[in-house]
Amino acid sequence: MRGPFPPNEYVIDGTSGKILATITNVGGVDETWYNAGDNRYYLAARDMPNGPVMGVIDAKTNTWLQKVVTNSNSHSIAVDSGNNHVFVPLQTGGICATQSANGCVGVYAQQ
Repeated sequence: MRGPFPPNEYVIDGTSGKILATITNVGGVDETWYNAGDNRYYLAARDMPNGPVMGVIDAKTNTWLQKVVTNSNSHSIAVDSGNNHVFVPLQTGGICATQSANGCVGVYAQQ
């Protein structure tokens, strides 16, 4: 029987292949988005052991910033570099329950 992988992400130099940072605060990532607007990586981590989250990494320093709870199967992510709003499709239930029986798109922004 296979066990779950521990949360683990790598920031890799695409030219040299060198590992620049190991991030252990998030894992189970299905999609990553680099946003030039705020110089951050956004990660759709639907397979985190304690539930799905959006992870945020500072691309300048390659350091962990935060995670934000999403909901089941939130495996895609996109960011508008003009206003830095993050878009994550969310299944019905949780925060989408009052919005739509078919799910919704969560829009996240810095406060």
